[in-house]
Amino acid sequence: MNLAFYFGLAGTLLIIIGLSIWSGSRAKRSQRNNMGVVAGVITGTLVGGSSTIGTAQLAYQFGMSAWWYTLGAGISCLILALVYAKPFRR
Repeated sequence: MNLAFYFGLAGTLLIIIGLSIWSGSRAKRSQRNNMGVVAGVITGTLVGGSSTIGTAQLAYQFGMSAWWYTLGAGISCLILALVYAKPFRR
């Protein structure tokens, strides 16, 4: 690892911390729940780089059995959207 890696890591962390503080201050000012942020975090986790690369690696090693992670994540997001969205909004 070289110096550019550490600068990139520090810059990424600073951007994430800054966006978190900014969005947290906006959520406190508004009186409504900010469920879009929660949905974005869940979706970002499921389609993020590490999960995508991990799933591709598992598919290369084990074949179609790696599909279960993606299928399970998609079904759980669908259930979350169809079943739990209304109670969360109340």
